[in-house]
Amino acid sequence: MCQLLDWCSNEEVIVGEGEFCSSEQTYKIGRIPLGRNAAAVLLKSALVMSASVWRLTPTIFTLGEAVGSKIAWPADKIILDDDIDLKQDNVGSEVN
Repeated sequence: MCQLLDWCSNEEVIVGEGEFCSSEQTYKIGRIPLGRNAAAVLLKSALVMSASVWRLTPTIFTLGEAVGSKIAWPADKIILDDDIDLKQDNVGSEVN
């Protein structure tokens, strides 16, 4: 499990919780590679429903809309449980 910090705030405000998937640059969400300094997270719950997602999709603009989906999030705005290595690819290599 991991916690997502608000990516557009200078303060550490937790806006969601999820399951860390990967931080590999080539890992894809909907055919788009994560790229540098990003991670894929399966969003389990939104603590701030109106918080903006980091990368918009045609149907997802807020964390409330993203619950149950894999989303990209800035790696430096994720708090991981102690037993997870951010460099590790934990879940597959692509999601369509």
